Amino acid sequence: MTEILATVLPVFGLILMGFATMRAGLVKQSASEGLSQYVFVIGLPALLFRTMVEVNPPQQAPWGLWACYFGAVIVVWILTILLARSLRLLPGEEATSAAMASGFSNLLMLGLPIIYGHYGADATLAAALIISIHAPLQWMGATLVMEWQRQRSGLNYASLLKGLAWDLVRNPIVMALIAGSLWRQTGLGLTPVVKSMLTMLSESSVPTALVALGFSLAILPLAGQIRPALLIVFLKMLVMPLVALALGLAFAVPPLWIAVAVVFAAIPTGANAYLFATRYRAALAPVSAAIGMGTAFAALSLPLILWLLDNLLL
Repeated sequence: MTEILATVLPVFGLILMGFATMRAGLVKQSASEGLSQYVFVIGLPALLFRTMVEVNPPQQAPWGLWACYFGAVIVVWILTILLARSLRLLPGEEATSAAMASGFSNLLMLGLPIIYGHYGADATLAAALIISIHAPLQWMGATLVMEWQRQRSGLNYASLLKGLAWDLVRNPIVMALIAGSLWRQTGLGLTPVVKSMLTMLSESSVPTALVALGFSLAILPLAGQIRPALLIVFLKMLVMPLVALALGLAFAVPPLWIAVAVVFAAIPTGANAYLFATRYRAALAPVSAAIGMGTAFAALSLPLILWLLDNLLL
């Protein structure tokens, strides 16, 4: 447990530092966007590119890993919609927006630093396999459900899918994963200069991502409806990791991959869920509140989850 706390506490310490710095007015709000862009466009792509070049390729196809994680996403989506409506917490479209929040983890800003810090480079490959399709799949699924629910006449689903595919192609994270995989196939490796540059960028990406997350939490409106927010946090951070663990064991996924999927499932809701809620003007208050509450709760839940996984699986 001491080693786990040594990994997790600095993570949340950096988040708190970013949050307090922004709230104190020591940096401008524009710094949050700039720092997040650095992480998304330069820092994390460098880390993932180097990982794909240097880490041994997986010994088996990632279908079990994807089924384990995204199967849990589907389960909590369905549960969120059913419970939000049956308990009369949120109506139709707002329940769909809440479902997006219940299944969308903050993988880049928080999940990857936790995985990289606790499990090392070998687990980073499994993390990259989930990250590569995480955002596009969930944005596409949530958008299709929302648009179907609205029953808009003349909606061009082909155009919608084409737009999402184009976003995927332009995504720096996805491009880094593809480029790293292709470069590995050449067998050329990395020259000392390039390797040194990538190492410096990789080492900067994790702490920068955590400070940027703190900045964004300080800016995000966190006041909202408590009961729907609690439902989102409960399903996201307790039910989803349990489902991921059950599916991982059922599909005989390698233990390290199960651990990655479960930790990712236990990561609090990411800001993309708030962007989705903003786009459709649905469940803004509970989603924003769930992001703040979930991030605070993760400081307590993640050390326990890591300890349990270390003792049960690894």
